[in-house]
Amino acid sequence: MLFIYTRATKLFGIQQTADLIATKFSVPEAFASYTASLESATGMPTPQLQAVVVDSLELLAALMIALNFGARFFLVVTVLHVGISTLYLYDFRNYPRHGNAGCCRCLEETSRPSARCS
Repeated sequence: MLFIYTRATKLFGIQQTADLIATKFSVPEAFASYTASLESATGMPTPQLQAVVVDSLELLAALMIALNFGARFFLVVTVLHVGISTLYLYDFRNYPRHGNAGCCRCLEETSRPSARCS
C-alpha cells in the first residue's frame, strides 16, 4: 500500500521528475518529428510527457502487484525500471570511495575485530 501511495503522490510533483529527465536524457534526431507532434497534441514538453508516462506505469505496476493480477510480470517491470533509472538518472558512481570512513574509525576505536576499513 505504501508503494501505491508514493507512486500516486509522485504524480502530483511531476515537474521535479520532468526536470530530472530533462537533465539526463535527450531525444534523438530520428524521433524529433514524433516528439514535436506529441508535444503539440498534449501541450506538454517531452520531458514532462515522459515523466507522466513513467509515473503512470509505476502506479499501474504497484496496483497490479497489490491486486495480485500479473504480479510476477509487473514485479519484473518494476525491477527493470528501478535498475535502469538507477543507472541513468543517479550519479552513484562518482561518490567518494571512503564516504563512511568516520563510521569505521568509530568502530576501530572500540577495538572490534570485525571493524575494518578497506
